Amino acid sequence: MTVTTGDRLHHEWLHTVDQPWAAEVIADLPVRPGTLPHQLPAAIRTDPQLARATVLAAQQDGLLAGLACQALLQVVFPMLTRMARRDPSSSLDDYLAEAWLRIRTGKVSPATTVPTTIGLDALYAVCQPRRRLAAREIPWEIHDMPVVENDPDQAQLALAVLGAAVALGIVARSQLPLLSSVYVLEMSSYRAGRAHRMSAEAVRARCSRAIRRMRRHAGEIRGYLE
Repeated sequence: MTVTTGDRLHHEWLHTVDQPWAAEVIADLPVRPGTLPHQLPAAIRTDPQLARATVLAAQQDGLLAGLACQALLQVVFPMLTRMARRDPSSSLDDYLAEAWLRIRTGKVSPATTVPTTIGLDALYAVCQPRRRLAAREIPWEIHDMPVVENDPDQAQLALAVLGAAVALGIVARSQLPLLSSVYVLEMSSYRAGRAHRMSAEAVRARCSRAIRRMRRHAGEIRGYLE
């Protein structure tokens, strides 16, 4: 019988919550009275404050950090599975590894959401090398913005800035696919419009609005990335 990644992760989670210490350390999180260790993932999904506190706990050392990491992986696992199924170039293990790194090291802000922020951060990390390759092939042609050199490092910077802007709530998450097409993949307004079923004029207008908002909050974005 083949043991899948999901089976292995679930087995590790059950082993963790079955430990005598799990019921003790969960009290260090802002959970509702009576919450049991195995109920932590469900509680994280419905309580943004608890979700952020659990990420912070996961970045510490000790037994609580282990419980927090495992709970967060349970929360993001369905999202990572959907991403991996659509990605012929990377495995579910690749996505899990990047998600674990983001859980352990990612910055937490009031706009951090679980699983969305962790999942998107993992997606950025997994897909970034391919996006950088694509940026070498697609010219920059957005008419109302300065023309820049076609540089893979520029695509990497754009990816980081957009991720920060979304995480901070400066740019709506719904705008991320379009903005990534233009500033990460460096699609023309016309090509991005065809991909997202809108006119080139609408692409330029949305990009301009997003850039203006990011410029007004440049200090916050810089601080998030430092």
